[in-house]
Amino acid sequence: MITKEKRDLVYQHYSEGSFDRLSMMFDSYMAADWLDYVDQAGRLIHMEVLSLYIEVSLLAGSVHRVESELFPLLQELYKRSTEHYVYEYESVARQLFEITEGIVMALQDPCDGYDVMQQIGSLLDREQEKIQPEMYIRAIYYMTLANIKEGNLLDALAKLQKRPSTKSSYWDEKLKDMEAWLGEHSLLYADVMQFPSRKRAALLQLTRMNSWIGDVAISPDGSLGAVMDFSGQLKLFRMQDGMELAVLTDYEAFFLEEKAMHVRLVFSPDGQFLAVGMAVGLVAVVDIQRLEFAREFRYPGLDWEQLISNAYYEEYTHVSFSASGQYILIIPTARSYDPQGDDGFPIPAEYGTFYVLNFVTGDLIFKHTYSDRKITASAFSPDERFLAIGLAGKEVELWDIERGQPVIFRSDFVWLAWTHRMGMNQTLAFTHNSEWLVYATHNSEIRAVHVAGHHSDVIRPLGKPYVCSAIAMDSQDRVLMALCNYSSTSQLHRWGMGDKKTEAVCTLDHSRDIHQIIIDETRNQLWLLDETTAELRDYSNSRRLRMWNPYYWFYTRGVLRHSYAIHSKNGQIFVGYQDHARIGFFEQIQEVEYGS
Repeated sequence: MITKEKRDLVYQHYSEGSFDRLSMMFDSYMAADWLDYVDQAGRLIHMEVLSLYIEVSLLAGSVHRVESELFPLLQELYKRSTEHYVYEYESVARQLFEITEGIVMALQDPCDGYDVMQQIGSLLDREQEKIQPEMYIRAIYYMTLANIKEGNLLDALAKLQKRPSTKSSYWDEKLKDMEAWLGEHSLLYADVMQFPSRKRAALLQLTRMNSWIGDVAISPDGSLGAVMDFSGQLKLFRMQDGMELAVLTDYEAFFLEEKAMHVRLVFSPDGQFLAVGMAVGLVAVVDIQRLEFAREFRYPGLDWEQLISNAYYEEYTHVSFSASGQYILIIPTARSYDPQGDDGFPIPAEYGTFYVLNFVTGDLIFKHTYSDRKITASAFSPDERFLAIGLAGKEVELWDIERGQPVIFRSDFVWLAWTHRMGMNQTLAFTHNSEWLVYATHNSEIRAVHVAGHHSDVIRPLGKPYVCSAIAMDSQDRVLMALCNYSSTSQLHRWGMGDKKTEAVCTLDHSRDIHQIIIDETRNQLWLLDETTAELRDYSNSRRLRMWNPYYWFYTRGVLRHSYAIHSKNGQIFVGYQDHARIGFFEQIQEVEYGS
């Protein structure tokens, strides 16, 4: 049985960094010794000591013993606390168990930094005021270490700078050394890219904006990056070295007046123009050669006073280009909807209207308004002959662009029953030869419609209560679809139109609502994007390779949405997080190792 006096000696050795002495005290302990206690207070003492012993054992390289013997003993002690619940001990017991589990994760090789953030960070998020100072220092150190192993030196440094003071001279010196090491490595993209042969972190700071970021974009050739915030400031960068090319503030007054909280940035296919979709049906176009706003398209939208009465929020204008850039599609819309605030009026006509223009001349080719309908999906066919429009929970229409007439109509389009998914969604797509339109239905099905009408529709059930939240086509015109289920884990399925049923590709974490799927078969990459996370997987076997999720960088539940732009050829991901614009790397990474 471990006494209070013995525990105090253990803490003394630990705070002094005398890990050998601490280890020698318990190397001969058997399972029965760890489980030998009198009451719940004694059980907690055993948990405290075992947690520290597990940590020093891992640092000494005894990974197998920890995984096979010591950590299961800690689990058993924790389990006994839940069976014999005593309130005054329960919180500390849970903290000990969760932090120790996070430490085990952090010292694994390879280390999944996001698992560590989720394990330890969420505990700090929940119980920051209750956690003991010694335990808090351990949590900060190992979350920082996990960030370093992931190559995220930016947030490693941020965590250390927020650390509390400690009475332990050993840990105080250790944390100062770690902070000094981080300070020796440049974390700015512009600095690091000047010396490409040097080792670099996997995440670098490009710039900070005046306010939170609305959207980011990378040009098709990967040479330029664009970022715009909610103050209306737009910055353009050269991706080769991070050089700031222009800061455009033409629409700052407009953003302030409309209390804008969303924006869309889209480069034209040739990279010569950047379309900026703002509130109230406004699209402004930047001429990249001149680095200035060159023209505008203005169509009716809702101003911020009208948004509130109609229960819509975060208005912006969806804008997209056809494959060659000949056409531009404009749809005033809003990202969020609050059904409890709905005053009973029909869906605003502005949100059921789309405009197709000749981008070169600026001429309106045709427009159409749907009565009491909300447009939530659109796609140009690859051959630029057709435009597909999806109306939330209602119809799908296929339009002949040249004639400005609908040619196909179906009445079972999907409705994503989330208040934050009322903007534009990736729930319909064309095959590469433009012969088939594939979309998600509100009956938990996937439907393929032959554009020329020469073949019957092909329908495949997905199985209720799954809802298809995103669709993409690979080079063989197989449909990759994300299936979301509120009550269980989400899944990724693949389906070829000749197949009798869909094929399960992988199970995703939790009930994830995937917004976008990107496939790059040339580089064997599969990208899954949701509201918070960008995840890179191996397309051939669906194995997760890397993940970017600012939600866990600072373990804050208050930031739930981020902006991403991906350029596979460059091996870069552009991340907009709060007011930070960052560049992440996912190919040929030369990680900076702690102590190197």
